[in-house]
Amino acid sequence: MTESTNAIFWREDIKSFLPALDAKVLGEVIGSELARYESGVRNKTTLSHREFCESHMESVKEPDGAIYFRKKPASDGLMSDFESLGLLDVKLHNILGDWIPYMFSYHAFYATYRGARDLVEIVGDNRSEAVGLLLDALKARRAEVDAMIRKLHDVQGSFPKELSQPSLACAVQTLVNDEIEQTDCEDRWFYSLCEKTPLYMASLGCVITEDDVESIAEKHFESWIQPNEDAVLRFADELAAIGIKQIFESQYGCDVDSDALDDRKLMATVEHLVGLLAAGRFHELEVLTDTIRMRAEEIRDAVESYPGRVVSTVRREDIDVIRINTPNKECWSVNVNLHTETEAPSDLTMSLTLIQSDTGRYNAELDDIHVL
Repeated sequence: MTESTNAIFWREDIKSFLPALDAKVLGEVIGSELARYESGVRNKTTLSHREFCESHMESVKEPDGAIYFRKKPASDGLMSDFESLGLLDVKLHNILGDWIPYMFSYHAFYATYRGARDLVEIVGDNRSEAVGLLLDALKARRAEVDAMIRKLHDVQGSFPKELSQPSLACAVQTLVNDEIEQTDCEDRWFYSLCEKTPLYMASLGCVITEDDVESIAEKHFESWIQPNEDAVLRFADELAAIGIKQIFESQYGCDVDSDALDDRKLMATVEHLVGLLAAGRFHELEVLTDTIRMRAEEIRDAVESYPGRVVSTVRREDIDVIRINTPNKECWSVNVNLHTETEAPSDLTMSLTLIQSDTGRYNAELDDIHVL
């Protein structure tokens, strides 16, 4: 399985929008990651989420007044159980694609393996069972997402010949109404909608991120309140307009510059990586960037040796992009001037290589973090 095969599109040979699951390959990846996880639990470097938050997290106020939480510098060698299992999710995401949601493995294991300290305890005796449990959860998740996309394609009609803005909007309305029925609009009911909508849009060849959907949803929906039909229609129409525009441009070449990055996709990628850096989630950053050049320890050393704590602020004007001429793939060299608590921006720079992908974020290699 490669990045080209984990995109969401109709696969006639297996009659599915999602890649087939290779139980042998996935079992080996899961088993290896659970052995790493078990070692952390045994060595007490992996703690329950509750214990970790109480003792090893701190709040930080950014220059614009925003507050976020990050790991204390002295706690760098420690992880919460959901952060450690999140490294497994990153690997599953790289193999299978965007339909692996945040904290998937943690939620799959929590009910079965929660110990007395609220710690997910997976040890040698139950590791094989845990591998099977997660494989079953992946099969169920795949079936759920595939069924959702199939249903929406049935609603919109035959793609692409009969696809139109009204038919796409009708499919999005169906998705919203299903979410209303499933959640009864409790709490922040449209949270899952922001995760599901990009998967459906990706099946049409559209790139829209969860953040994009959330910003649109927040204009039309409220927590705990069921939206009226007009609000659902406005949300659906806005997304449909974005989708139809992208499809038209991809089919007819309008306003498409193959040498230029998609700014929304660029910002989604950089904001995610800088957010991990600012939060001290160096191991996750290492795995996400494929450990090509910088390991977690080198990332930590580069950040901590700079006289100022990195914050998660990212501005487009602080990002420089140069296209790299390569014969087989579209890629760009990107320098990001990082913000700190005292400098906006600083001269501490994150250097990346971004590679074209079929998802809402570019594939990224972390080349260096240095003063530039």
